[in-house]
Amino acid sequence: MQKTWLVTGGAGFIGANFVLATLARGGVRIVNLDALTYAGNQESLAEVAGNPDHVFVRGDIGDREVVARLLAEHQPCAIVNFAAESHVDRSIEGPAAFVQTNVVGTLGLLQSALDYWRTLDAAAKADFRFLHVSTDEVYGSLGPEGKFSETTPYAPNSPYSASKAASDHLVRAWHHTYGLPVLTTNCSNNYGPLAVPGKADPADDPEGADRAAFAGLRRWSQCARLALRGRPLRRDPRGARGRSSQRGLQCRRRRRTREHRSGAPDLRPARRAPAAGRRAQPARTDHLRRRPPGP
Repeated sequence: MQKTWLVTGGAGFIGANFVLATLARGGVRIVNLDALTYAGNQESLAEVAGNPDHVFVRGDIGDREVVARLLAEHQPCAIVNFAAESHVDRSIEGPAAFVQTNVVGTLGLLQSALDYWRTLDAAAKADFRFLHVSTDEVYGSLGPEGKFSETTPYAPNSPYSASKAASDHLVRAWHHTYGLPVLTTNCSNNYGPLAVPGKADPADDPEGADRAAFAGLRRWSQCARLALRGRPLRRDPRGARGRSSQRGLQCRRRRRTREHRSGAPDLRPARRAPAAGRRAQPARTDHLRRRPPGP
C-alpha cells in the first residue's frame, strides 16, 4: 500500500532535494506545503511537475485551517517539517520573522498534527511520525577540535539558532506531554544542487563558478563546521526511532574522518612497504585533521 507524507518547506533547498529523491525511489505520495518565501522556489520541483504522486500546495505551516484540511484530506502517515526561516544574516536584520515562522509556525503545526494524530486508530497512531528538521547551530560554536552529540547542551548564538532551539524544545514537549511520536534531526550545513544563491557549490555551475558561494564554503570550513554535499536526509522519517540524523544521512561528504559513522571507506593513504633494514612508518593523517582558519 502506498504511503503518504506531508512535507513542509518542500520547495526549499533541502526540502526539494528530499522530495525529488523520495519520489524517485517510489512507494510514497508527497503532499508538499510551502509558503514560497525567498528560500522557496517551485522551479526546483520542475522534474516532478505532473507527477501524480506529488501534490503541491502553497500555504503557511502556521495556518491551522489549511494544515487541518490537508491532514484530513490526504491522511498522511508522517509529517516532515523542513519549513523554516534559515539564514543567520537575515535573522540579525529581522528576528521577528524567524520567531513567527520557526516558533509560532512550528507550534501551530504541532497542534494540528496532535489533533490529527488523536483521530487515528491504534495501528495508525503507532505508525505515525512527526520529523522535525533542525540544525546543529542550536549547540553554539564548535572549536577547531571536537564534535557535537545529542547530549551537547543547547547554546544558540543568533536569532536564527535561538528560534530553532525553541522549536526543538516545543517538539520535545509535545512528545513528553501529549505522546506525539516525534523525531528531531540536527544536521550540519548543506550545499549543492538547488541551493539558494550565495550557498551553492561552484562545481555545480561549471560555466561560471559562483565565487561568492565559494567564499561562503570557505567561511563554513573556517568555522569548523562539517559541510554535507548532495541530496541529504533521504531516510524514511518513520525509520529508526530517536537516532541521530547523522546516522541516517545518505550523502557524499566532502571531508570524511575515521570517527564518522557513515560506513565510508578509510581515506588514509596506504602504508608503503619499508625499505630493507628500515622500520615501517605510520601513515600520515594530518591532511584529515581540521586546521585553524587561515589569514
